[in-house]
Amino acid sequence: MEPQPAPPRADDPARGNILVIDDSEVARDLVCGQVAACGYRPIAARSGEEGLELLARGGFDLVVSDMEMPGMSGLDVLRSIKSDAPDLPVILLSSQTQMDVVLAAMREGAFDYVRKDEDLEALGRALGRALGHLALLQENRDLVAELQAMNQQLESKVHERTRQLENANEQLVHESAQTERAMSALQEAQAQLVHAEKMASIGTLTAGIAHEINNPLAYVANNLAVLERDCRSLSEVLEAYEQAHPALAAASPELAGRIDQIGEAVDLPYIRANLERLLSSTRQGVNG
Repeated sequence: MEPQPAPPRADDPARGNILVIDDSEVARDLVCGQVAACGYRPIAARSGEEGLELLARGGFDLVVSDMEMPGMSGLDVLRSIKSDAPDLPVILLSSQTQMDVVLAAMREGAFDYVRKDEDLEALGRALGRALGHLALLQENRDLVAELQAMNQQLESKVHERTRQLENANEQLVHESAQTERAMSALQEAQAQLVHAEKMASIGTLTAGIAHEINNPLAYVANNLAVLERDCRSLSEVLEAYEQAHPALAAASPELAGRIDQIGEAVDLPYIRANLERLLSSTRQGVNG
């Protein structure tokens, strides 16, 4: 029994761990030698069942399997691998060249198909393409994970910024309402102030007018009192004259006639009858 290298660990940091499945020892050694010559680490399995057992332990980057094996064929191995690990590249080896066999392998998900009668360098080129493809898949997964992380960060930032903007908008609305209320109060205060100033101006004007009116009224009232006093004295003089008129006419007819003419000219009886009433109504008008 040929010695078997230990299967790789799932956390093995080295890349290029390749599982080689072939029931033929000669073919298996040739393939493992080519894999090693290409710089990769071959792990050999003698059957499809053994290969799947090793594969279940993890740590493989690629599988190279013979198509024609007793028991589980290469297509069976391919189907099982694609069911459990669809991204794991599988290269199938066969001595058959029929197109329907090649197409069947490709339809089942084989990464490549290499004929055993070809130069094994063709296998090396297929290994390079498969591992390159695997690296691209891993890079794509890393990029997707990075983009998802960036998207989550961006969504978090957008959410936070949106929350900040909403808070700022609420604060702005609150401040705007306060400003509007303050402006309304200011306008009301200004209106009250203007009204008060108008009323004060009207009061000052009214006081000035009253002062201007009261001064001459007081003067008129004082003079009216003097006039009433003098008119009473004059009335007494006229009454004394009427009593002395017969004696004056006898003593000096010419002087008495002249006085009578003046009395008739000014309508002295009307003045004596109405002067007191005119003065009284005038005083009532002045006193308001």
